[in-house]
Amino acid sequence: MCSEVQLVLATPIFYKNVLHYFSIISTPINCFAVYCIIFKTPKSVDSARICMLLLSFCSSLLDFEIGILLTPFILFPTISGYSLGFFSFFQVKEEIQIFSTLVVFIATSASIICLLENRFSQLNNTYKLKNSLIISVSNVFIGSISILIILKDLPDQNEASEQIFNSLPCLTKIESKNLFILSLDIELMGFLISATTLAFCIQGIFFVLATFQRLYFHKALNLSAHTRKLQKSFFLAICLQVSIPIMVILIPCVYIAVSCLSHYHNQALNNLAIITICFHGTLSSISMIFVHNCYRHVLLRLLLTPIKQLAKKHRHNIVSILF
Repeated sequence: MCSEVQLVLATPIFYKNVLHYFSIISTPINCFAVYCIIFKTPKSVDSARICMLLLSFCSSLLDFEIGILLTPFILFPTISGYSLGFFSFFQVKEEIQIFSTLVVFIATSASIICLLENRFSQLNNTYKLKNSLIISVSNVFIGSISILIILKDLPDQNEASEQIFNSLPCLTKIESKNLFILSLDIELMGFLISATTLAFCIQGIFFVLATFQRLYFHKALNLSAHTRKLQKSFFLAICLQVSIPIMVILIPCVYIAVSCLSHYHNQALNNLAIITICFHGTLSSISMIFVHNCYRHVLLRLLLTPIKQLAKKHRHNIVSILF
């Protein structure tokens, strides 16, 4: 089933410009987040610095991949589309474009697990950076296998294109000369995506619940009241920092699932879903800055200092005029 309503958001040019401009605007926000992590992280939680930096880097890179390099014009409910970004301009093979972007997506998920594992291990006095990196690399490796399973069995592009256009006639209105079909087996795609997502969710939920139990119910934890309070505050901030972007991108993910299951095509909603997913990295940076007191104070000082200086100069001018 197709939507016949044609909106500006459904056009490739408008969609590409939105993603490109948004990526440019988000760059200073992500850079400021990296600055805060490197130079403004308190010593009491210094062990989380590397994991936070890894998450910020992967999230920002994912935004850059989707918004600038790939800029995917995806034709849900089919698993097909074409690139409008710099990958296409430099004629990078479609398989490499898809693999690199999905690996960064998996690396972003793995970096979230790395951060949650850091908090759990730190409370158990078993934290080692090497262990966190091993867990992260293992998660990326396992996730990459799912991608390779899909890429190793690509359908014949000519036959697949004909099948897609026969099932969804409205797609013939869209320029198709560069159309790339990743898979015709939606069930296999759904299984691999669900299995990978479930694996990450199980790890994340385990580390969150285990850390919560150690902080709030484990009486033998060798921490002073002040340190325990700081650790609780930091742990809750980490949970908010991670969960806010995830909750936002759940909305387009639910739409994509419904679109594929019901065979409903609406290119404007497809584009809006990808734009929302591209917002993940920037939203992650904004969430981090606002939920952590130390970073929020840095931002407030940055914003308020010019205002205070201007007000001080203005008062000085008034005094000079009066006297």
